[in-house]
Amino acid sequence: MAFIALWSTNLIVYWTGWDTNWKLFVAIVLGYLLMAVHDATSKREMPALDFQHGWWVLVWFAGLAFISYLGDYPKKAENAGNLGVLGLGAGAVATLVLSALVIWLALRSTLPTARVREILAEQGPREA
Repeated sequence: MAFIALWSTNLIVYWTGWDTNWKLFVAIVLGYLLMAVHDATSKREMPALDFQHGWWVLVWFAGLAFISYLGDYPKKAENAGNLGVLGLGAGAVATLVLSALVIWLALRSTLPTARVREILAEQGPREA
């Protein structure tokens, strides 16, 4: 089910088109930069990001940006900057392959159980 949900999400982003998606991906990059600056400059004790286990998200976003750039949404004649070499079918196959790669990478880089328990212990009990 997770694979179908990810593929569906990737298709929606792909079909949205490059003229919208490039702005989305720039915002994501800016968000990562802000997070890194905050992490580096904050005087407060911050929880560890454990980024070594979440790097696959960057692969996902980069792959989706690349597929979107190659895509035909909007049509190349609209001069949105995309190359227009992937149509409906090829775009669906490309997002299918990307989805499989991302699921595989995510499953290979999960947090160890001991680290999950440590994070949960740091959070303490939650009130209902």
